[in-house]
Amino acid sequence: MSPVLRICLVTAEFHGLFKNGGIGTANTGLALELALAGHEVTVAYVDPGAWSLLPSSDAFLSARAERREQGVFLDVVPRWARLKAGVDDYCWSLSVLEYLKVRRFEVVLFNECGGQGYFSVLAKRAGVFANPPRMIVVTHGASEWARELNGQFPGGHRASALAFFERRSVELADHVVSPSRYLLGWMREGGWRLPERTEVLQNVVPIAAAAPMDATPAGVDEIVFFGRLESRKGLAIFCDAVEALDRSGKLGGAGVTFLGKFSRIEGVHSGVYLIERDRHWSVTPRILANLGQEEALDYLKRPGVLAVMPSLAENSPCVVVECLLAGVPFVATDGGGTSELVDEADRAACLVAPESAALASKLGHALAHGAHQARLAVPQAHTKSRWRALVEVLDTPASLPNAAPPRVSVCVSAASGTQIERLALDAIRGQTHPD
Repeated sequence: MSPVLRICLVTAEFHGLFKNGGIGTANTGLALELALAGHEVTVAYVDPGAWSLLPSSDAFLSARAERREQGVFLDVVPRWARLKAGVDDYCWSLSVLEYLKVRRFEVVLFNECGGQGYFSVLAKRAGVFANPPRMIVVTHGASEWARELNGQFPGGHRASALAFFERRSVELADHVVSPSRYLLGWMREGGWRLPERTEVLQNVVPIAAAAPMDATPAGVDEIVFFGRLESRKGLAIFCDAVEALDRSGKLGGAGVTFLGKFSRIEGVHSGVYLIERDRHWSVTPRILANLGQEEALDYLKRPGVLAVMPSLAENSPCVVVECLLAGVPFVATDGGGTSELVDEADRAACLVAPESAALASKLGHALAHGAHQARLAVPQAHTKSRWRALVEVLDTPASLPNAAPPRVSVCVSAASGTQIERLALDAIRGQTHPD
């Protein structure tokens, strides 16, 4: 029997504190699975953009009670006392480091997106931890990757700094886990130096599997865009495909629904974008932007619904796994790591190229002839078993030798008398390094 481990999952996305989102789904599934394996699991929530979510709030206390019954302790990373007000979000990685230094976890898991693990993995390599925990970074898609797919330029120094934090948190980790081979390939092409211990391991998705697959095609009378309403998720491709079907008469009066959170398209609110796009359609679409994960799946499981996930590229989309497990017929684009989730025998029936013409053709066929269910390529039972084994048997590389500490020089690049100079000098005076 494996020993009980104290495990901490550091994240800004977790179900119970917000309604939906693929990263939150993956974090929730992993935490629940490790708790089910008998480990002491803490979810350390960090999100400076929503600091109104204090440990004493009703929303937090309700979420904590619900998860406690499932064996997961929900905590909030407090602002480090020496962290100045108004600093950039990524500097909360310092608060995470201080949080971990006063607790004794054997294993800590970080998401690379957001860079919350940067100072912790750096501190471990520098020998700061007396008894360092294993530090595993799970990749869900860094800000550079998301900006690239959304066609966005980096926005100032904050975007550059955040990209650096995310990249280095991966490069300095003891172990890196990606849910897809695709994302690791993107990192290597971008010059990321991945650790020797890097592997592909799909996400644990916390929903029960439906009844065995029905081979009979199901009729379709509603097509549902399922995902965040943004460019990366293929919103424009979907709208182009609907317009083509409508012009050709192949839409045939079928309903059109958008199921996902609002975002922005080239600086425009995606709700406004949809109003502009659908003004000449023969059908008035529905927009459902506030449903949680369970509510969204209940909507999709209704007879006659076809889920559509036309992303330009994805790491390992939980929405696809949810449809596979729930028996929801769907069409998705095969960009990125999506195809890795679907059984090879079913890919031709539900996957298309990320192009509007190909999507319109596939949707038109489903409206005329029905849609098939598909199967997971890797059973969730196998994925769960591998996650347990990774956490329980992984040994941890040693920190740097804790010999005589080296002499440190600090160079400050700032105009004399500015606020940044004062903050930098305060930080230097507060260091405990002896030389």
